[in-house]
Order: sequence, then structure tokens, then C-alpha cells
Amino acid sequence: MDPQGRHAVVIGRSNIVGKPVALLLLQKGATVTICHSGTAELGAMTLQADILVVAAGNPSSSRPAW
Repeated sequence: MDPQGRHAVVIGRSNIVGKPVALLLLQKGATVTICHSGTAELGAMTLQADILVVAAGNPSSSRPAW
């Protein structure tokens, strides 16, 4: 999928994975939202995403909103 014009949500803000992935998506023309453990309504953010990247160390950090 071409990320140009898509909304990408990256869960995780680490310098090793989260931020570099977000920068790559920005370079490819995506609109990027970075979320973390303190993000309010994280489930709702995932539903808005065309592209979802989970780069968090805790598997339970991405909970479905439904």
C-alpha cells in the first residue's frame, strides 16, 4: 500500500522503532499520529488509521475500540 495521503497511527514513541517508522511514513507522504501509553482514547485513534503500526513493548497496549 502506498502511504501517500494516508493517515498512519504509530503506537510507541521509542527512538529505536516508533520515531524512525513515523519519520519514514512522513517521508512517503503519510499524515502521522504518534500515540503512547498516555494517549486518551487510544482505541478510537486506531479506528481512524489507514495504516496502523504497533511498536510498543507491551502487547496489551493496543486495545480494540469495539
